Parts: sequence; C-alpha cells; structure tokens
Amino acid sequence: MSDITSQNRAQMYWWLSSLVAMEFDEQQLEALFSDKMNQFMGSLAQEPELKQSAEKLMGAVSKLRLREDLQLELAADYAGLFLGAGRSGVQPYASVYLSEDGLMMQEPHHNMVALLKKHGFAQTKEYKEPADHLAVILDFMGNLAVQGASAEEQLNCLDTCLLSWLDDWSQGVEKCDSFGFYAAVSDLIVDFCRADRKQLNS
Repeated sequence: MSDITSQNRAQMYWWLSSLVAMEFDEQQLEALFSDKMNQFMGSLAQEPELKQSAEKLMGAVSKLRLREDLQLELAADYAGLFLGAGRSGVQPYASVYLSEDGLMMQEPHHNMVALLKKHGFAQTKEYKEPADHLAVILDFMGNLAVQGASAEEQLNCLDTCLLSWLDDWSQGVEKCDSFGFYAAVSDLIVDFCRADRKQLNS
C-alpha cells in the first residue's frame, strides 16, 4: 500500500473520528457546510462501497441547514445519543457491546490502553473519554495507517476493536436518532471500515 493511499486512509479515519468525538463547534459546522466538504462527500459517493452511506450523509447535511439554532440542536442530538443512558442512549464504547454485562471500562478499554501505549500514542489530557470510545479507536486506526503498521496488525485492530461491535452500535443509532445526521454518520463509518478491511486484505 503506497504512502499516498495510507495518508488518504488516515485522513478518512481522522475525519470520521472528529464527527463522533464531541459536539460540533462553529468551526466544524462551517467546514461541514463548505463547498470543499460537499465536493469531498461527492467523491466518496463515487466509490461503490460508500455510495449509499455518503449520499445519505449529504442528504442529512442538507437537512441540517433548515434547523433553527442549529449548533444547539445538533449538540442536543449528540448528547441525547452518546452521552445519555437508557433507551435513547447509544453508548459509543466497545466495552458496552463486548463485555458480558454491557458495562464500561471493561477488557476492550484495557486492551486499547495497552495498544495506545505500545505504539507510543497517548490521549490528550483535554479529551477525557475512555480509550475504547469510538472516536479514539478511529483516530488510532488513522495513526496505524501513517505509522506504517503491517496490514496484519491493522486488520487485527479493525476486526477486534471496531468491526466486532460497530454493526450493533450503528443499528442503535439508526433506531434512536430522530433527525438522522448521526445515523448517516454511523452508516458511513461502518461502510468505510468494511471497505478498508477489504482493501487491507487485498
């Protein structure tokens, strides 16, 4: 896999990570509505494996423009989905899906802490989420790509740390996201991870 391809993969993982890391600020919203972003999402829609989810996200972004108090409402969507609990909450932590009792801070968290340490990465002090938060794992996959980790190591992380629970998480977001932006984001994350797995295998 060429350095250019690895860099593109990393940028995609980092972008997806930024979409679920925290509530959007004004700068992120401006970027989301920019011509450059529209062109980028259009290019994703040209990829057969990403076409449906990329087009779904483009439609969701268009709908966002119609919302009043957009930043506040989108922040409320994020909080209700990913920071809440109960029926309306869809926790973005691997431990919740992969541990026997569905609790946070279980083995998947400890495994991610070890992986981050092994590769010399550390979470910023400002970002206080557990290491098995989806945004952290996506960011780590991007780092593995540019670090030149072997395809086998990247595949192992992809299978063990992401694809082992992403479908369940995405289905939960689809069910609970009444507006649809984060449901579209979740679909694209799943589709990209599957497509990347296929590419790494080749």
